[in-house]
Amino acid sequence: MTRPERFLIAILIASALPVISSAVDQQDYDRFTARLERQFGYQGEYVLRLMAVGMENYELAVSTATRDQLTDDDVICTFHKPTGQRLTHLVCRRFRDMQADLNMSPTTANDMLASGRGHGAPMTTSPSRDVLSYPVRKRELEQYIAMLPGLPEMNRRLVAEGIATRSVPAGLPTSDELDRFVAAYAEVNRIATQYDPMIATADGSTRQRLVAESDAAMTRAISAAGLTPARYNEIVEHVSTHSELFAYVREHH
Repeated sequence: MTRPERFLIAILIASALPVISSAVDQQDYDRFTARLERQFGYQGEYVLRLMAVGMENYELAVSTATRDQLTDDDVICTFHKPTGQRLTHLVCRRFRDMQADLNMSPTTANDMLASGRGHGAPMTTSPSRDVLSYPVRKRELEQYIAMLPGLPEMNRRLVAEGIATRSVPAGLPTSDELDRFVAAYAEVNRIATQYDPMIATADGSTRQRLVAESDAAMTRAISAAGLTPARYNEIVEHVSTHSELFAYVREHH
């Protein structure tokens, strides 16, 4: 068995993460992202991250004091109710394409959206006025964004990296898995502290016995936290690769 990684020195303590409403579960989230993938032709998870970043950027765009923090290619998302439409639409455009419209009236915005110009078209990096528009309930969308694996502060970087590939890293840990990982690592670290000095000084069969005992104890600890050793090691790789995850884990030791 591959021994679980021991990449941090301090014992880690689990921290509270956002709680998702019981009205929205993983199955709902999977169906929603599947619809996004069919509509826009690339990973629904990427679209959700793009929407999350776009809503943050909108708050910067509407203020002249913060507008200069944005680049032409930054995504801006805001909610509009198109004329004749039952549901509100989240509409996303490149900053360069909306600068002239920052002060347009709601009526003008609705007329533009109702015309169908660019409706449903995935955004590109070309200078054309491409629009990503999707009918959605605002609270439901916010709940789905909260269910994204990884951490919210990863969204901006993953969107920037995903512009070319329109994809996101596979297998990022969910909030629940991060909780479980932190709890498992605390016990794995305790076991390592207990056994490693003995293993370092032992020879032959005694060393083999101690290694086997240590491995078995770590496996039990990881399983008790609700993870498999394989998944535990996958999360270690993600934490080692993504600075935001590493910072989160280190912050909570």
